[in-house]
Amino acid sequence: MPTIIGADFRVKGDISCEGDVQLEGTVDGNVKSLRLTVGESGAVNGDVNAESVRVQGKIVGTIRAKSVELSGSSHVTGDILHETLSVENGAFLNGHCRRLTASEILAEAEARDAAKPKAEEPKVEEKKADLQVVSGGR
Repeated sequence: MPTIIGADFRVKGDISCEGDVQLEGTVDGNVKSLRLTVGESGAVNGDVNAESVRVQGKIVGTIRAKSVELSGSSHVTGDILHETLSVENGAFLNGHCRRLTASEILAEAEARDAAKPKAEEPKVEEKKADLQVVSGGR
């Protein structure tokens, strides 16, 4: 069963899932999963890394996947690195497509991740929190 991100849900930050993701909402960040389906109302503003990607909505960023399917309603702005690519009539693509083997796609993604600077551990300061509880009536 896939992880479903509903149409009324917006994520700000990266998503990583070892299974399937069905995206109907919006992700402002990178998505990494086994299989990703971006529904017609779904959008990704970031890079996508997956074994297979089916796009019916919008992606602004680079797609790296063994198999990529662009439906007629898809809108992709960015490069696609793929082993197999299918594009339905009506799909929008503004970017470059490059065919790679699955191992080349994986090696490129690992090299890109290794080149990213590592975030420093956040400093934790103990502060006495001011907490105000407000109860609303329904």
